[in-house]
Amino acid sequence: PGESPKPGVLCSHGGGWTMGDIDTHDDMCAELAAEADVVVALYNYRLAPDHQHPAQIEDGLKVLDWMRSTGRAIGMDRTRIVGAGDSAGGQ
Repeated sequence: PGESPKPGVLCSHGGGWTMGDIDTHDDMCAELAAEADVVVALYNYRLAPDHQHPAQIEDGLKVLDWMRSTGRAIGMDRTRIVGAGDSAGGQ
């Protein structure tokens, strides 16, 4: 039998919706994936002021939809996904 699917973590970087990107949080998310044995999806969201609220939330929802639709293919349990982040990303 194959390995059981892992829980998923949808990770949003901090930066007050105006700065930061996946490069600032990649190491932290890689460590989380390894230590917690989870699949982490870290994504860039559109930043203000060029992209007003709720663009950032919409970006997260698109990634969540992707995780739900392709989870099994990447070894993730589509029914066990949690959101995580720091600063604005943790909202």
